[in-house]
Amino acid sequence: MLKKQFITVVSLCVCLLSGFSSSATTIAPRMMFKIGMEDPATHYYHVELRCEGYNKAKLNFKLPAWTPGYYWIMDFAKNVIRFNAVTGDGKSLQWDKVDKNNWEVDADKADVVIISYDVFANRHSVADPFLDESHAYISPAGIFMHPEGKLSEPVTVMLNPYQKWSTTSTGLARVNGQQNTNTAADFDELYDSPIYIGNQQVSSFVVKGKTHTVAIAKPELFDAKRMVADLQKVVTTATDLMGDIPYKDILSLLWGQVTADWNTAILQLFFLLLSICLKRSHLINAGYHFLLMNIFIYTISRLSGLLHWGPLIMIRKI
Repeated sequence: MLKKQFITVVSLCVCLLSGFSSSATTIAPRMMFKIGMEDPATHYYHVELRCEGYNKAKLNFKLPAWTPGYYWIMDFAKNVIRFNAVTGDGKSLQWDKVDKNNWEVDADKADVVIISYDVFANRHSVADPFLDESHAYISPAGIFMHPEGKLSEPVTVMLNPYQKWSTTSTGLARVNGQQNTNTAADFDELYDSPIYIGNQQVSSFVVKGKTHTVAIAKPELFDAKRMVADLQKVVTTATDLMGDIPYKDILSLLWGQVTADWNTAILQLFFLLLSICLKRSHLINAGYHFLLMNIFIYTISRLSGLLHWGPLIMIRKI
């Protein structure tokens, strides 16, 4: 009797230890990008995406066909070359491009799958990635692939800037204690958060407790200090009219040589009117706020002779 009880206890302990061992070796799902730009004169980004803990027989990686704020289909996938896939220990994985923007990897239920690819970026546009020796502009939809069905999961981005650049400007949250590393709550946030890397001048001011940051690529072209001061007056006036600020903080990127765009203001007016019809008070306040800011910024640019600021990209956290 005692012998049977001893065997039962030993068997139970072995099962518990096996369970603990299995739990200890299970990898929690997570994703991390590494973005290289060591030779910007070639206009190629090197992208690596490490996926842990998915243990799937197949994984499909997709590059978006459009980007937030731009109103037609893009062909970002045409810029992707040298796609490759390996396991965490370097074993090659078979893959096939099953659609123009869809790469299917035979993941063999591996704990870790790492894909890598290069992206050609030599077109100046707010919607397209760009890279040369002057700066890097990452339009996220043209750089970051996502595993199919994982758009709602968090992702980390580690940047390896060109050695001659000192400053990174983005609306993504920084990871404490990790240099050049940012995080997004999901891919929607990532795709809506451009990244500018170079030697831009960065200024900031606070209105009603909210930080407003302005990154200017070529401050020597005009009186940048005056422009930032005027922008602070714009924000203060707009928020005094509306009574609140409908975002946590905001980053504005200014560069290039294009004229101010009224399309955005017209669209904001449309959605503002729609929000009024639907009686959505929060959307009404946000719509008024950004419409006023657009009009005021355009007016200041005209009065200051800064019509050719370049694109003004507002990255806001709401």
